[in-house]
Amino acid sequence: MAVLPAADAVVRRQLETLLQSIEADFKADAITYVGPIAYGADDQIKEAVEGVRHRKRQLVFILETFGGYAEVARRISDTLRHHYKRVDFLIPSHAMSPARS
Repeated sequence: MAVLPAADAVVRRQLETLLQSIEADFKADAITYVGPIAYGADDQIKEAVEGVRHRKRQLVFILETFGGYAEVARRISDTLRHHYKRVDFLIPSHAMSPARS
C-alpha cells in the first residue's frame, strides 16, 4: 500500500506539533531517535543536535531502540553532554541495552 504524499505531510505536521508541545511542556529542546544504536546513528544524532538553533540548556531525548553498540552509545552520550547541561529521556515503548561489541 503506497502512502500518498499528502498523507505523509499531514503525519509530519502532527509529529512536529507534538514535538513542539513536548518542548513547551519541558521548557527544553527535544529530538527523537528510533532505530538501532549502530554505526552512523551517532553522526545522525550529532547533526540533529548541532542543527538546533537557539539551543536551550536542557534536552528531552525521545528514544526507542532495540540496542546496539556500546561505543556508539558512548559517542551519543558525549555529544549530548557536550551540548546540554541536562538531558532527560522519554522512552515511549522500549530502549534495549547497547551491549553488543
